[in-house]
Amino acid sequence: MEKVMPAVVNVMKEEATLVTLIKPQFEVPRSQALKDLPRENVQLTTKFGIVKMEPTQVVVKDTVEYVNSCCEASLKHLGVDYIDRYYVHRIDTSVPIEETMRELMKLVEEGKIKYIGLSEASPNTIRRAHVVHSIIALQMEYSFLTQEIEEEIIPLLHVNVIYILGYFEGVTNNDVEKVVMEKKLILLNKRPGNTSSGSAA
Repeated sequence: MEKVMPAVVNVMKEEATLVTLIKPQFEVPRSQALKDLPRENVQLTTKFGIVKMEPTQVVVKDTVEYVNSCCEASLKHLGVDYIDRYYVHRIDTSVPIEETMRELMKLVEEGKIKYIGLSEASPNTIRRAHVVHSIIALQMEYSFLTQEIEEEIIPLLHVNVIYILGYFEGVTNNDVEKVVMEKKLILLNKRPGNTSSGSAA
């Protein structure tokens, strides 16, 4: 098992972005790793929605036609009959999320995907999407440096039983040191008997 698991992990990590771009040269080789394992033992995750990434913008497309074309392409390239978790990689604000979700719901009913996920979605989008069909998970940037989603999104996910799939961008040593120092100051100011405001008298 130790020899094949890394390949499966790569499929779940790397194809999440590569599938979005519909590049069979990345998916087809990974389909060989899937053939070496019982399909029921593999949790396959992929995404769709980003047409291309440019230095100044990300081109997003969540139309009904694109949802279908991406799904069919991924099934073919990976050599599987279904995808376990299918994520909307980015939200296309020109397309009502309800339309995208209804098409994804059809894919669930057809057995081509098992669960639907969202990525980088606002609280309002999550609510609207979840009304159409249940959301299994939400992918958001979430780390000790970026905790803004704890204010509104995390409680929303808790109420609706939606899992959080956190990720974080590159972190430098300076970032870590800054956060550690801030945490230390907070803890020091909270000590019993400490009435200092943190500034010189």
